[in-house]
Amino acid sequence: MAKDLKELFARKVIPVSFERTINLFGATTIGVGALMGAGVYVLIGLAAGKAGPSVWLSYVACGALAFVTTLMFAELARRVPRSGGGYTYAYETLGSFGGFATGWFLALGSIFACGLYAIGFAEYFSSLLGYDLHKVGVRALAIGFVLFSTWINARGTSGTEKFQGLLTWGNLGVLLVFVLFAAFHARPELLKPHFPNGLAGTFSTIGIIYISFFGYQLIANNADEIIDPKRTVPRAMILSMGIALTAYLLIALVSVMAVPWQELAKSSTPLVEVAILSFGPAGWLLISVGGVLASAGALNSTLLSQARQIYAMGKNRFFPALLGEVHQAYKTPFAALFAGGLLVVLFLMLFPLEFIAKAANFCLLVSLLPVSLALRRLYREQSRSNGEPV
Repeated sequence: MAKDLKELFARKVIPVSFERTINLFGATTIGVGALMGAGVYVLIGLAAGKAGPSVWLSYVACGALAFVTTLMFAELARRVPRSGGGYTYAYETLGSFGGFATGWFLALGSIFACGLYAIGFAEYFSSLLGYDLHKVGVRALAIGFVLFSTWINARGTSGTEKFQGLLTWGNLGVLLVFVLFAAFHARPELLKPHFPNGLAGTFSTIGIIYISFFGYQLIANNADEIIDPKRTVPRAMILSMGIALTAYLLIALVSVMAVPWQELAKSSTPLVEVAILSFGPAGWLLISVGGVLASAGALNSTLLSQARQIYAMGKNRFFPALLGEVHQAYKTPFAALFAGGLLVVLFLMLFPLEFIAKAANFCLLVSLLPVSLALRRLYREQSRSNGEPV
């Protein structure tokens, strides 16, 4: 019995079987794509309703908190430079039980998050086309894009990188145009009073927007395919967070300076209100394109990364062994990709949007606890590292 328990919590090492083709730019693209999802297009209105013109400060405070967890993951990535992200950190540090629990929460959280991004993509795409697809049509379009993205990912890392780059940097390009034109319509007087709901309103907003700062962790899931992961993964995480935080800050600031915060709070599409002021009737087109790119980029990044985690768990027999194999020709976790993609499709068919969103948040937040414990254990075993800074 004692021997079995010792084995259950013993440290583990996962073998490597991928080709390393992703550089710092590619790794950062994965992180930015996951971070800069469609949330910024929607949540800023809710945030402005609570914080008022000080919503930019809410993003700064939230970003500071998220940066702490970024540094935690970056340190773990430096010490455990292997695919699987939080699952691998827990598995190799806390043993089988810690890895099993962490892996399941992360896998479910990623699958639910993909469902959320897929619905966001379908909603923005139908708006862009000018058609009301209703609930069934939106779900069908979401499922179609999940299957398409899964196929792109399964065909090889090179094609996935190009596709992800198009989505990620296209979205950032749209947001850059938005910020530049909105800045010309900025009215500093709209920043007063700066704290209409007090500091409590400003900082209570963190609970709404924190989900916007999830995504950098996905970079670590691809560590076995990243060149020099011990250095590249931590730097890509920090770069991704820095880019996302800067973008969020600028978007929040120009939005509340261009349109009164009360109007933003009433709108379900707050950036459209600002874009119409800046571009006229064509403003909705700009934001619709951005929403499509953002949602698609977040979905593709998450599908790419969750498959590497499912693969790692398959290698350790927490999932069927088939999921722990790499396709000989494409050098991708082919079975893990399609298993994850089909689960996303199943969840889209079974669950309502609100449940999908809440489940994604819950699973991802719970998974942070064992990852924190893993870092604590690594620090206690300082003698195993060189003491190099991230």
